[in-house]
Amino acid sequence: MKKSLATITLIIAVKISALAQFIINDVAVGDPNVSYASIEFTSQWEYMVWDEMAGNGTDTTVTWHCGIDSMTGNLIPPDGKGFRAIESTIWGRATPGRDSQGVFYVGMNRSGQLVLVRPTNATTGTVTILPTPVDVTRRAIYATDLPQQPSSVGYVFWIKNSNVPGGPGNTQNTWVELRYISLSNPSVEVVLQHQNRPPAPSTGWAPLDAVFPRCMRGSAKVTSGIRDTNGYLQVVEFDLSQATPTALLVTAATDTVSKTDAFPWTFGNQDILMSGIAGGTGATNIYTRPVNTQFFTPVEVITPMVATLTPPVFSQSNERIPFCGMPYTCFQVNGSDTGFFQTIFGPGEIWLSTILQSPQQQWRLSEDSLTGKNDNEPYVGHSKVWVFYLSTPRDSALLTTVAHLHRCETPLSCLTGVAEQSNSNSTVVYPNPASTEIKINLPSNNNFEIEIFNTLGETVLKTKNKSTIDISQLSTGIYFLKINQANQFYSAKFVRQ
Repeated sequence: MKKSLATITLIIAVKISALAQFIINDVAVGDPNVSYASIEFTSQWEYMVWDEMAGNGTDTTVTWHCGIDSMTGNLIPPDGKGFRAIESTIWGRATPGRDSQGVFYVGMNRSGQLVLVRPTNATTGTVTILPTPVDVTRRAIYATDLPQQPSSVGYVFWIKNSNVPGGPGNTQNTWVELRYISLSNPSVEVVLQHQNRPPAPSTGWAPLDAVFPRCMRGSAKVTSGIRDTNGYLQVVEFDLSQATPTALLVTAATDTVSKTDAFPWTFGNQDILMSGIAGGTGATNIYTRPVNTQFFTPVEVITPMVATLTPPVFSQSNERIPFCGMPYTCFQVNGSDTGFFQTIFGPGEIWLSTILQSPQQQWRLSEDSLTGKNDNEPYVGHSKVWVFYLSTPRDSALLTTVAHLHRCETPLSCLTGVAEQSNSNSTVVYPNPASTEIKINLPSNNNFEIEIFNTLGETVLKTKNKSTIDISQLSTGIYFLKINQANQFYSAKFVRQ
C-alpha cells in the first residue's frame, strides 16, 4: 500500500514535481449581484445545491440547484439559478443525500416543513413535503447517502433549538438536540442527543454543535460530539439503521485534544476522520480506523502554511476529495476572532492537502487573504478538480453581506487520455459515459494492469492485459481507472450510466 501511495501520484506521466509548480487561478463565477450561501454538491457531483441570501437583514433564502459542466467547471445556467426549489431560511439550508433512485436534497421551508427535492436535470426537479411535524427551530439538516438502498431506508437528521430559530450561540436557546427521522416513517422524530448550552449571556456552543453532526457516506452512521470527563470534545457515532441507536465513542479519551467540525468518510478499506483542533495553530488532525471497527487513531497532522494570516488561526470545513485512487482534503483557514461568524467573515485562505501520502503536500488555492473565505466545496470534474468557496467583504455581517461565489483551480488533474500529450485521436478510455463496456487505448497493448476505484476509494475491479472491460455489473456513478504499464502510470475518470 505504501508503494502505491508513493507512485500513483504520477498521473498521465505528470510527475509529482510538476504539482509543486502549481499557479493559483482563483476566479469569481456566478452573478456578482447575488449573495450565495450554503453551497453543496451532490455526491457524484451532478448538481450544485445552494441558497440565495436576501441580503436585507432577514434570514430568508431561496434554495436552488443547477448543473455543472464537468469539462470546464462552469455553472449551468451561469448564475446557478437552475431550479427554484424551496422558499427557505439560512437555518433551513438544504444538503444532498442519495438512494437507489438517485440523488436528492432535503431542506426546510419558512413554515418549518421538511422538503425533499429530486433533481431531474439542471433546471427541473420534483418537490415533496415530508409529513414530519412542523418546527421552525430546526437547523443543520442533513440526509444520508445510501446509493444501494431504496428510498424508504434513508434518514434525515438535524439540530433542534429549544426555543427560537438561530445559530448555535443564540442566547435565547437553553438546550439543543440531535434528532432524526427514517424516510420509511417520516412523521416520527427520534431524539439522539440532548445537551444544554452554556447559560446566558454566554454565546458558547454545546458539544454536538462544536464537533458538528455528519453522516458517513455509504452507511447509516452519523457522528456528533460530547464533552468527556476531562473537558475535551470527543466524537461519538450513531448507527441509524439500529432499532435504538446509541452513542458509541470513536475517539479515545487518551487523545487529549478537543475536536471541532469533524468530518468522517470511508476511503477504500479504512474510515478517515478529519478534525480541526483547538489551539490557534490552524492544524487539522487526520484519524483512521479499519472499516467496521470502533476507535479512530491519529495518524497525521496538517498544519497549513498560511501565507498572510496572523496567528492565531482556525482551520475548519475539511471536505473529502477522492481522486484517481488517492485521498485529499480542502479546507478554509481564518484568523481567529471573538466568535464564529466574526472569524469566518475575517481574513481567510482556502487550502488543499494530500492525506496519507508521503511527503505531505499543501497548496494555497485562494488568491489573497484580504476577504472572508468560507464554505469551501470541492467539485470533481471530468479530468480535474476545482474548489468553490464564498468570498465576503472583510468584517461583514451574515444577514447583510453579499457573498460572491469563487472557483479555484487545483493541481489535481487526471488527463483523460494520451491524446492530450501526443495524438489528438487517442484517449485512454472510451466510450465515456458507458453502460456495458469500456475500451482502453494505450501506446502498446502489452503487459499492463488495470484497477478501477469508486468514489469511496474502494477497488471494484482488477484485470490485466484487457483492452475491453465489462462494466455492466458496476453501479451507476463515477469511477477512476488506473493503469500501470511497465511502471508508467495512466489515470482516467469515466461514468457508468
